[in-house]
Amino acid sequence: MKLHETHKNGDSDLLNTKEAAALLPSTSEATLARWARQGKIPAVVLPSGRRFFRREDIESILTPVSEVTEEAHNTITTDAALGEESVDPNQGELF
Repeated sequence: MKLHETHKNGDSDLLNTKEAAALLPSTSEATLARWARQGKIPAVVLPSGRRFFRREDIESILTPVSEVTEEAHNTITTDAALGEESVDPNQGELF
């Protein structure tokens, strides 16, 4: 099976530049291509110059954002409005 056939059939986790950039917030295709040229992210480059990215490589650069519960958000907001110091629930220290 050829690379383009694998990609079109969805049997592969290879993404073209447009698909990969769409998974990364605020990242253009040009930026992703530049990162690949600079070696910041691995890419498969065909002799034609087309680039493909492994889905797992793209997902590995995404950093999960910890969720703030509504109660914690309200406590921090209220304390800040009152001019009081707040305790970071993740650290247990004053910030």
